[in-house]
Amino acid sequence: MVLGLFRGGHNKSVGNSNNFSKAAFAEDSLNNISNFIKKKNTDKNILGIIQFQNLPVIIFSYGIEFSKVLAESITKSFYDKFHDRIHLEKISSDSLLFCIAENDEEEAYNTLREVFKALKTQSSQDAENPVYLCFNCGTSVLASSLEEAVNQAYMALFECKNKDGYVHYIYNEDISQKMLQHQNHMKLAAYFQRAIIENRLRLAFQPIIDSKTGKVKHHESLLRIVTEENKIISAGPFIPIAEAMRFIDQIDFLVLDLVVKELKFNPDVTLAMNISNLSIDNTEWLRKAKNLLKDYGIASRLIVEITETSMHRELSKVAYFVDTLQSLGCLVAIDDFGAGYTSFTQLKMIHADLIKIDGIFIRDIVDNHDSRLFVQTLLGFAHGFGIKTVAEFVETGEIAKTLIDLNIDYMQGNYFSPAVNYRTWIKDDVYKILN
Repeated sequence: MVLGLFRGGHNKSVGNSNNFSKAAFAEDSLNNISNFIKKKNTDKNILGIIQFQNLPVIIFSYGIEFSKVLAESITKSFYDKFHDRIHLEKISSDSLLFCIAENDEEEAYNTLREVFKALKTQSSQDAENPVYLCFNCGTSVLASSLEEAVNQAYMALFECKNKDGYVHYIYNEDISQKMLQHQNHMKLAAYFQRAIIENRLRLAFQPIIDSKTGKVKHHESLLRIVTEENKIISAGPFIPIAEAMRFIDQIDFLVLDLVVKELKFNPDVTLAMNISNLSIDNTEWLRKAKNLLKDYGIASRLIVEITETSMHRELSKVAYFVDTLQSLGCLVAIDDFGAGYTSFTQLKMIHADLIKIDGIFIRDIVDNHDSRLFVQTLLGFAHGFGIKTVAEFVETGEIAKTLIDLNIDYMQGNYFSPAVNYRTWIKDDVYKILN
């Protein structure tokens, strides 16, 4: 980032950072900060990391040479104002490690607030080339070793970047607990990736039942993982992690391949598949779908489920995604409807073929008047616009009877059958409805 391009200054390591390995550079930086603290002889010291976010925008706007001149200008004014109270170390191209040395913790944070103000107001004095620096900062009160304080500052920075609207975050013990959660997610992501690499992902299939006839309308394809112990587990808990770790597109590509392959080999089967909200913006996924679904005989037997929360994205993109799939012959279902805040107007604009009602309204529909009223209202709207309805999480015959009385089109749940991974082709053709 801009400050990462600093040259000169009282910090020798800044100018010579390219000569160090990362480990040596970090050790040198900590030694410099340690000497700074000894020299100041203070006992209320704050260690922090500032990371700058918008170097690409500055370079795009004015060029890299401008960013270097800007860095030099900011460096000079920065050191002139704070050199006796703060020590800076460049630790990467977009990050600074700093230490504020004071005998009073509140004074140390007052100095830090002055630093933030200086960065915001002194970014550029050039009216023709206006620049505003965007940054995040994580800090820790130096209580034990410098190494531990650096680790804590990094954790605080990580938490700051994950919180919308935050510029600065101070380390606390809650962050350590959150880091344990992130650590667990990282391990689960690695486990999921290994399962992908080792070809241990499979599909299971749960029937969707026609409430009028009791016959199977189609099956929903659900992703499963074959463990190293050869057991089958649901991939559901891993999906939010795949989204957070930015490899959900890999999952969506793989599921599309598996489902289309299933449809090719079984011409009498209709399958539904889920796709992440993030893939709705993925032109590569849509391009692949167009290529795999050129055969209308396959496309017409595929139902793509997108969650209701996807409709909170740019509505025109969602509508384009839906229209494109429908033009190939696919049907599109809105999954988990009722879990978000989609209006009926938005639903009308999307032209979905089916609505799958969120299980939160189905599980207690027998005893909960509000849930029953919501479902009844939604069914009236959907049927008025020619949209078919599916109730998820139908777990008992009592729930099934209530839904039939309300004129639901289709039902899905363990009352009829759990998801199973055997095939040929799961011919329990008529399911119990009210027995």
